[in-house]
Amino acid sequence: MEEDMMEEDMIGGKQDEPIDSGVTEPPRIRVGAIQSQRGPRILVIADDPDFGDWLLDEFRHADSAVALATSGKDVLDLLRSGLVDVVISEMGLHDLPGMDLLRELQSMPKMPKVILTTCHHSDFLESRAIENGASAVLCKPFRIEQLFASIAHALGN
Repeated sequence: MEEDMMEEDMIGGKQDEPIDSGVTEPPRIRVGAIQSQRGPRILVIADDPDFGDWLLDEFRHADSAVALATSGKDVLDLLRSGLVDVVISEMGLHDLPGMDLLRELQSMPKMPKVILTTCHHSDFLESRAIENGASAVLCKPFRIEQLFASIAHALGN
């Protein structure tokens, strides 16, 4: 039973590289309540639909203001608006990898906190991400509590 609970609370194990399935799905941004003033405004960028939907559901259950995007390039205008406090992004996005995202964000007047996720743990990559502005790098699979703790730490709570 404990193993079943652990499986429900964890996600990951999939490759960070995009899988070419031959089917092109249009990029999308699904907004929950990103303008809400009820806590941090969170943007999840995930091209893995299962991972993105899992995070969206978890944040909604936690009453967080959250939006989900499946493409990194589609969110740059939203990020420039300053409406996002925390970005959670897959390190291996096909159109805006984690290190490129960090470089884009560094040029913005108000850089949100960034938590990157990856399937491939690398101390070197993690230290480079932190040096370039990431608050944390989480290796999949991880428990949702780890992500919530990383967000709280990044925001100084």
